[in-house]
Amino acid sequence: MADDMLEREEKQEVGIHPKQLRCRFHETEECTIFCKDCKDFMCFECIGLLHPKHDLSQLKCAEVDIRKEMKDLLFEKKYAAQLNSLSDKVSGKEKELVQYEESLKCEIRTSVDKMKKNIDRVEKRLLSVLRNEFESCQLSLQEQKTNINNLKTDIAILEVDKLPGYNLNNIINIISEMKVCSATCDKIIKHPNPGFKPTMEFSIGNVILRDENLEDDASALPSCSDISIQTDFSEDSDTEWFDAEYMEEEDLTETSSDEVTDEYPINFQLKQNIKLVRKIVPISEKDAWIISNRKLQK
Repeated sequence: MADDMLEREEKQEVGIHPKQLRCRFHETEECTIFCKDCKDFMCFECIGLLHPKHDLSQLKCAEVDIRKEMKDLLFEKKYAAQLNSLSDKVSGKEKELVQYEESLKCEIRTSVDKMKKNIDRVEKRLLSVLRNEFESCQLSLQEQKTNINNLKTDIAILEVDKLPGYNLNNIINIISEMKVCSATCDKIIKHPNPGFKPTMEFSIGNVILRDENLEDDASALPSCSDISIQTDFSEDSDTEWFDAEYMEEEDLTETSSDEVTDEYPINFQLKQNIKLVRKIVPISEKDAWIISNRKLQK
């Protein structure tokens, strides 16, 4: 009977389609590399920007390092300290918003008292806009608090002694979600508060919304739906490591990244078995990271 249950579980796992591990810095890219120096997951675009000379490895080859990272988090419950710190920051921001909302209400009402026409109608409109804006901010903070509590629950059940037996996909998800949660909380906490701008015209004023004049600003306050959650990583050796679009016919010639220009050319000698080069990121005068045959090579 136990064998039958095990067989059914194995069949269920085979039928699961792994989701892509999205890069939190390049939303359209997939994380396929593990930086052993930063203990972080990354896409190929990150190499030239954030990890030019670091010790890198494909995810499939970094299982030992990834499990060690999870072990370090579990040791003496270090994860709890990190998540508790994030929770305190979010709670502090939540209290600050409550006080700041009251402050803005006072400014709005002071401006209302100076006007003689349409005071009641315009006051109600402004307070409604302000309330909606702060409710949106509070919802974002509540979402992050929920994420933090969920992570604390997920990690609390793990045990260091049993770490080698845990599913690698789950470990990757937990570590990645912690990093995404941390980045999202930092954006929310550092994001400027809404403001109120009085006017000298025949109106009360305008609530300065958080997104006003920030349509193209990368610092815009994110919601949970805007953040990619790291998901399962496939251990199937037959799965293509890079998207099929990399194999379009126009890409069958050797190319290099924009880091190498005609003005300052750098020559690299490649091994004979390297036939197709997708991208090159120089890290010194003699070395470079390259994508060849869907693999990361140096």
